[in-house]
Amino acid sequence: MPFRSGSPASSIQSDPQPEPDLLQSEGLQQEIDDNFTITQEGNTLELYNYKIFNYSNIDVHPEHFQLFSKGFKFVPNRKASIPRSIIDLKLFLRKQNLHLLFNGQEMTTPSTPGLQRKSVFNPPLHPQLRNFGNLLERELRNTITKHFAIPNLSQAEKKLLNELKQNENLRVMHPDKGGGTVLMDNICYESKMRDSLHDTSKYSKASINEVNIAKSEIHLMLQDLLLDGSISKEQYNFLFNQHPRVPTVFGIPKVHKNPMDPPLRLIVSAEGSITTPLAKFVDDKLKVLSYTGDIVLKDSWDFLRCVKTHLYSPDLIFITLDIVDLFGSIPHETGLLWLEQAMIDNGTFSHVDFTNCLLFMEIILKNNYMYFQGEFFRQNKGVAMGAKCAPTYANIVLNWWEKLFILDCPFTQCWSMYKRFLDDICIFWIDTKERFYEFLDYLKGTTNFLDFTFEVNTEQLVYLDITLKKLDKGFSSSIHRKKTFSNSYLHYKSAHPYFQKKNLVKGQLVRVSRMTSDDQEFKGMQQRV
Repeated sequence: MPFRSGSPASSIQSDPQPEPDLLQSEGLQQEIDDNFTITQEGNTLELYNYKIFNYSNIDVHPEHFQLFSKGFKFVPNRKASIPRSIIDLKLFLRKQNLHLLFNGQEMTTPSTPGLQRKSVFNPPLHPQLRNFGNLLERELRNTITKHFAIPNLSQAEKKLLNELKQNENLRVMHPDKGGGTVLMDNICYESKMRDSLHDTSKYSKASINEVNIAKSEIHLMLQDLLLDGSISKEQYNFLFNQHPRVPTVFGIPKVHKNPMDPPLRLIVSAEGSITTPLAKFVDDKLKVLSYTGDIVLKDSWDFLRCVKTHLYSPDLIFITLDIVDLFGSIPHETGLLWLEQAMIDNGTFSHVDFTNCLLFMEIILKNNYMYFQGEFFRQNKGVAMGAKCAPTYANIVLNWWEKLFILDCPFTQCWSMYKRFLDDICIFWIDTKERFYEFLDYLKGTTNFLDFTFEVNTEQLVYLDITLKKLDKGFSSSIHRKKTFSNSYLHYKSAHPYFQKKNLVKGQLVRVSRMTSDDQEFKGMQQRV
């Protein structure tokens, strides 16, 4: 299969800065003029290939497109902050001072790399560094005092932005996939959130007392493990969170699923919670199990490397399977049992790591508390999307499910390739469609918690962000764009460093070069980038 492997990086000049419109990848590609035409289909409004999904009472005008198309990553130009700049300088000097003090060597060699709290060791500065820092600080103060930032937002855009901020009934969000902007009334958003959180099959109401009891039990458990020698003092310091915060939950609209009435994808913001260090520990230890075998994909490029010409057949059927709500559907008992069996089957875990991983994973699953609008909830099924260990845990559970029911099932002769990226399965089916529907019935009978949606196509495959088509004796590939795609990357006028903007273009060109096999289509995509 003639995929491109070269990089177009050599075509990018690093010295002269290009004109602004060459790098204005996100947002409108031209200023709004008198000839604008806003197209509308249901709740979706579009102008110059940028989409606004409006589920509010706001009347959307071209000025909204002009503002929102700058993107959620847009950084306004502001006068530099003297305190913030001096703090950055002090941190830089500390880093250089430690480098001199330890001759470029690490201060300590942790027994668990990556699982340690940041050091606060701050020895006295080297005399030369102190003089250098004083000189730089004076220069910074003088430069910042005289510097005036050139605004990259117009007065009209600032005014509109302030009006939106003052509208307490409006929620402005980024959609789950595809880019663009979602406008939704807060009442509608809160109603959707409460409908999800009051689903008693997945969540139950909790109280602040339950949260505090869980905190105390986890602290006592960690102290017991330290006294037993099951964890080191270094690990204890990393895992013990003296003042945790209760995770908050929020929803992201899945407009690609239903543009008229999008469901919400619930994400738990767990950073700083009592279980976050435990989740990081488990994730670090269990990653070795996440990509076992040759059926689990790492990314789209990994998938394309697996597509070989010998897999081609005129009667080949492309099948994609999507597991519905994978993270939230795995029962705790089944997930922990399969995790234990996978660790035993791997055979490389020490007794201490084996016991700790199972214990910590059980604590994470059964103490998944969250807060929303004055109420506490606990997730009773599955793992929270947002937990550090969630993708690894889900991958391990599916790996074991495939080991039990898929890899040695009676249907293995019906496909020439079976690949999976987390909850998205791709199959090159070489048998009849009727036989596939028998396989689908078989899949549904393997568990009582996995549900599937599927697509069957004899001409092309849409998988991840790839479109794969049949040729006479092989395949062609191209980048797939969802209908909700809005060309959302980074606005050139954003106050990002220039090298980030340049590297963004370079990265997109490399991606197009790798994933597009047809020369004409490659040139078209290159022009779009």
